[in-house]
Amino acid sequence: MALQDKNQIAAVDLKTKKLANTWNVDCVQPTGMYYEAQTDRLFVPCRGTKPLLAVVDATSGKTVYSFPIGLGVDAVTFNPAEKLILTSNGNAGTVSVFKQDSKDAYHLVETVATRLGARTMTLDPKTQKAFTVTAEYTQPAPANAGDRQPPNRWVSDTFRVIQLERMKIE
Repeated sequence: MALQDKNQIAAVDLKTKKLANTWNVDCVQPTGMYYEAQTDRLFVPCRGTKPLLAVVDATSGKTVYSFPIGLGVDAVTFNPAEKLILTSNGNAGTVSVFKQDSKDAYHLVETVATRLGARTMTLDPKTQKAFTVTAEYTQPAPANAGDRQPPNRWVSDTFRVIQLERMKIE
């Protein structure tokens, strides 16, 4: 589980239902993670002013790889057929796509334009298509200087599902 306020991730023993370990992550505000069992790696997207994808050894907690991604990341998913990691970066309106070359080697394949606000994401393992959603919105200004940013106001009848699929990587 991501501990955003502490820049840590926590491992929970599901048998005992107790905290097994916590690790510092080499990034700010870790969020939705994905565990890839074959390589025992956690894919951890991080927000902050310099957002990045951290790949963490799930046994030791050591960060083995990190690469910049777009602002406003919310989700990460993995396509096991092609060994692709995808992060949805809502404030940037992009999806970052990385290839897992080996357990500890990765490279950026492409950055795909989506739409602003498209953050939540999932992948259909049968079709290998990724899906994200968004809608039109406005960002109200804070009432006073220094006040917290009010929540977005969503525009009715503008909800969109974005389907992403790609050609096979050679």
